[in-house]
Formats: sequence, structure tokens, C-alpha cells
Amino acid sequence: MLANIIITSLFCTGIHMVFKEGFLLDFLGNIMRAHLPHWMASPLFDCLVCMGGFWGATGLFFLTYDWKSVFYFPCVIGVNTILNGLINKLYDSQ
Repeated sequence: MLANIIITSLFCTGIHMVFKEGFLLDFLGNIMRAHLPHWMASPLFDCLVCMGGFWGATGLFFLTYDWKSVFYFPCVIGVNTILNGLINKLYDSQ
């Protein structure tokens, strides 16, 4: 289960970073932010912590096929929160 949590969190981080301003798909992120409501854009690509729930459910379904794992979601959200703090600290120091 730990490997699945790490895989899902790194996937979320990759999606989140590629759509950030100045990165590879920032133009597409801007288009999607303009056309999607905030409540839909946040869990898809815009908020790393919010992405833990949506992509955690997707990862839980595709990676484990076990809906009895109640700790999977909080763990993915927790790892995403830690990664979000580290990323923000890195970019704020520059």
C-alpha cells in the first residue's frame, strides 16, 4: 500500500507542476482555469492537496482494487501536503 501511496502522490505532483505558470503546459492550464469552475479545476490539476482526493480515488481503483483501504485517501492527501509545503518553500526562497 505504501508504494501505491507514493506512486499516486508523485503522479499528482507531476500533473500539478506541469500546469504551473512557467512550466510545459501552463498555457493549457490557463485555458482550463478559464473554462472550468474552481471546484473542478482544483482536484484535477490546480491544487496539490485537493488532488489527493480525486487522484487518490482513481489510484485506489486502478492500483489496488481494494475499497476497504480507508487510510489510503488520508495518506495520499498527507503526502501531497508535505510535498506542497516543500515545493512552496523551494519557490518562495528563489
